[in-house]
Amino acid sequence: MNQKITLSLFLVCCALSISKLTSAITYVDYGSSDNYALNAGDSLFIATGTYIGAITDFPIGAKITVSDLAIFNPSAFPNNSGGTLTVYGRFLFNDDFVTSDQFTFLNYGIVTIDSTVQINNDGQVWTNYFGATMHFRNRVNMSSGLGTNTINNYGTMICDSTFVMSATTLFYNYKNFTVGDSLWINGGEVNNKGFFETIGYLNINANSAKINNHCRMVSSGGIRNNSNFFNNYSYIWARNDRGLGDMWNYGKIYNIVIGWSTPMIHSRDFTTQGNALLTGKAWLYFYGTTTQSGSAVSGVNGVTTDTLKMYDVTRANASTVYDVQGGTVYPNFIYNAWGVPDSTRVYALGCSVEILLEVPLALDWINFNVLLDGDYPLLKWSAIFNTETRFDIERSYDGVRFYSIKQVATNIGQSEYSFYDTQADMGSHYILYRIRSVEADGSEKYTRVRRIDLNNDQSNNNSIYPTPNPFTGTLSFVYQSAENRTMTLQIYNVAGQLELKRSIAVNTGVNKININETANLPRGIYIIQVRSGKTITSSAKVIKL
Repeated sequence: MNQKITLSLFLVCCALSISKLTSAITYVDYGSSDNYALNAGDSLFIATGTYIGAITDFPIGAKITVSDLAIFNPSAFPNNSGGTLTVYGRFLFNDDFVTSDQFTFLNYGIVTIDSTVQINNDGQVWTNYFGATMHFRNRVNMSSGLGTNTINNYGTMICDSTFVMSATTLFYNYKNFTVGDSLWINGGEVNNKGFFETIGYLNINANSAKINNHCRMVSSGGIRNNSNFFNNYSYIWARNDRGLGDMWNYGKIYNIVIGWSTPMIHSRDFTTQGNALLTGKAWLYFYGTTTQSGSAVSGVNGVTTDTLKMYDVTRANASTVYDVQGGTVYPNFIYNAWGVPDSTRVYALGCSVEILLEVPLALDWINFNVLLDGDYPLLKWSAIFNTETRFDIERSYDGVRFYSIKQVATNIGQSEYSFYDTQADMGSHYILYRIRSVEADGSEKYTRVRRIDLNNDQSNNNSIYPTPNPFTGTLSFVYQSAENRTMTLQIYNVAGQLELKRSIAVNTGVNKININETANLPRGIYIIQVRSGKTITSSAKVIKL
């Protein structure tokens, strides 16, 4: 009897679990203070406005997406978050940000976290894409358990305070990474193919930590190396602008040549001691005191084509390579006077394409808008692209499943495109569109998702289309209204500051409105919002050149 009851309870629990998994909910928020407790499979889409509510549950399998027209500023965020957070607009958080197993952060916009960031447990992936910014105003602690946590930076990443890596964490920098205080690498692996800078010390504490510098690694506070796996393919600079710019090597530094590029180390003082090793082929430039002591080794024993060339500007002893020389110095480590390194130059072929060329990705979306033109949606977009690129227009009625409805070929010299969707189901409450670009090499890139409401009473059937976009002076926009009314027009900069506010009278149907005040705005990206009372009826992003 007890076995039957236990089995029945087990089956009931299974049924409830399956029901929970199969009843995933998609929430759409237009800027509110509502609280959301998401379950695995649930999605929250912040479409417009500023969200200030609390996220009380965000488990593995849940998703939050922030539109490029929205600001995500939650009052609370759970410390055991494991879902996927995708930001196209802005994410602001004022409290400690603590994440857990499998948490995924995809940032295409601007992220600012004021308090401590704690990346815990395993399986986390944080990706900051090209053109995006992640700004940590406080300490970052990046650790892991038995697995790995990873940060991929293709944009700009700034930490104002101390940044600490430990265990088996991974950090890949392809663009700009700056630490305002010290960087402590107590474990894990750093792969730098961009501009990597610490204002405080760069402390590599663990002999098992791995450093692969392919581009430019700079530390204003000096460098302390205990790693036995420090591979320098390019340029290391222990800068002296804080009076601390010396370099100490207690581990093993390998200078490795790729192509024509010769690695460099640039510092004031240089000290290598204990069981340290300095080897490979490189140019070493120092302007203080150079010291080798203990059983430290410089150079390579035997026949080799590698040559370490040291130039100590204040050299005191012409019979030695170091000012103070102990340990073993092999013959392929020589003194050779040569010019001071150019600290602004990119030295290695290993630097990322974004650093070498300082250009965006091959295709760059300028704008994408959808409005009702007559009885059907009209899509308008513009982009900068390579030859043989095509546009694949995708439509969705639920925000989850997108289907291709039209492929548009590109033409040389043409940047503006449009599509009139006469096959759309106008009986739906709303329709969502996005455009996928496919380049000749197969690489893909999506626009933001645009939504158009189709309520039967037309009370929310309002849309805005700014032109020209980008603009240089006066901005005009076409606004489609469901009724005669007085609206409030507001323009915000990307920092969320109000730049312009005025009242406008609109009539039922299509209205064309000129905004002469935009001629006085500085260059940048702006958000236009049209409000009826406290409700945002429509919004759009514009760029002033």
